[in-house]
Amino acid sequence: MSIAKRAGRMSLAVGISRILGLVREQVFAFLFGAGFYSDAFLLAFRIPNLFRDLFAEGAFSTAFISVFAKQAEKEKQKTLARDISLVLSICVLTLSLVLYFTAPAVVELLASEFKSSEGKFELTVGLTRFLLPFLFFASLAALCMGILNTMGSYFIPAMGAAAFNVASVVIGGGLGFYFLKSNDTSSIWGFAVGSIVGGFLQWAVQWGRMREYGFTPALGLLNLFRPKRWKLAFENPAVKRVFIIMGPSVIAVAAMQINVMVNTFFAAGLEEGSVSWLVYAYRLVHFPMGIFGVAISMASLPELSRLVSQPLQFGNTLKRALRMATILTIGSTAGLIFLGEPIVALIFERGRFIVEDTIQTNDALTFYSIGLIAFALNKILLMAFYAMENIWIPSMISAFSIVTNLVFAYYFSTTMGHEGLALSVSLSSILNVFMLLGFLLRKKINVFDLRWLKIILASMVAIIPMWLAVQLDLVGIVLRHRFDGVFVFAPLLLLLIAVLGAAYVSTVALFTQEGRDFAKRIASRFGFKR
Repeated sequence: MSIAKRAGRMSLAVGISRILGLVREQVFAFLFGAGFYSDAFLLAFRIPNLFRDLFAEGAFSTAFISVFAKQAEKEKQKTLARDISLVLSICVLTLSLVLYFTAPAVVELLASEFKSSEGKFELTVGLTRFLLPFLFFASLAALCMGILNTMGSYFIPAMGAAAFNVASVVIGGGLGFYFLKSNDTSSIWGFAVGSIVGGFLQWAVQWGRMREYGFTPALGLLNLFRPKRWKLAFENPAVKRVFIIMGPSVIAVAAMQINVMVNTFFAAGLEEGSVSWLVYAYRLVHFPMGIFGVAISMASLPELSRLVSQPLQFGNTLKRALRMATILTIGSTAGLIFLGEPIVALIFERGRFIVEDTIQTNDALTFYSIGLIAFALNKILLMAFYAMENIWIPSMISAFSIVTNLVFAYYFSTTMGHEGLALSVSLSSILNVFMLLGFLLRKKINVFDLRWLKIILASMVAIIPMWLAVQLDLVGIVLRHRFDGVFVFAPLLLLLIAVLGAAYVSTVALFTQEGRDFAKRIASRFGFKR
């Protein structure tokens, strides 16, 4: 199966998940807006979510797939899956225990300014502790996802996140709305319950497919109560290899999350609501990044790992992945920049999320969008290095990008406020991509070619209709209808997005083969035959 087909299946599932994720954010914004309770919950959730990102879409997952894909025999795969689940569980439970007792210190490190608002610091600490089980469930879900991706299954694993979002909306939103009648504190705790249940379902939804491939869904977790098994698991050479690869790559894959966490520290010192505005904006930019960047990168890793001994095929596979991501992310970037405000208004502006919140969130979204193509390319380039098991170069580059982001964040937060924090993440990510490309060139892996340049130029031409829509005030006309009700506003905005999206795809298809392939794939999804 080609990368395009694998990425297509994963993109469909991730797309469903991201849509449900936006529904989750809509419910959260409706209940809590941007202020005291939203800031507390979002910072508390970010602490375990940082480590979740390392596992679910990060260092552990990529290291595990790289090693697991090279296991030639099914029995060796089963042994690795059983032993790695035991080691992972021990590590995550130990980390959770440490975070439980150090939660006050961690929250104070990230947001000491919360102490100036009565009860905000204590609420954030309590929520941080309460949400720790989510980390355990999400880590096991990531392990199952890695196994199933390597076995050729992409749709069901990617739907795990959809299960999390459904639980958050139904259970978290339901409890949040019910307790809202009594007080906001009970409401935010109700929403936290839904997040934990969602974490469990993210793991459980993959159990059936795991059985089909001959793996036990529990992955030998009963061995947690058999200390004699611990030694055997830690001594498994394949397990050691996973952690050898994972060690330095934690820095490389975590750079984006660490940069966002650093920015949370600076945002906590700005006006109340800044943490929430940045999170809402990041969620929106994460939508295309998750659909395209994560899907293409994760679909590429197994094939890149198998082709590492064949430089020509390896380079061609990497080029295809990068070209595909370029087409998709340039269009997404333009869409978020030119149509950002009406998109934010449509998704969030209701309940306690007011017009001012829309404007502030869109300001952050614009600057996050500048780095969207870098976010996606960075993930794909990292997969190339991991497939080669060359992990120190991206780790050192990412460590440097964390430092540069810290400098950018300090400077831009004082001059631009929360928008400057979004810009700092984008600039550091762009710098990271250029450095990764430079090191690939030194390894005689040239991903630059005329086809890629042609795609970039065609994509830039294709965004002209979006620019014209702003100049002709079409976006402003649609935005002014937001007060006429969602059944008027939504169709107008979706129609504008559909027309501009079709114009973008058609223009790229006119000039590039990749664009024509993408257009055909979209047409086939709607039942049109060649």
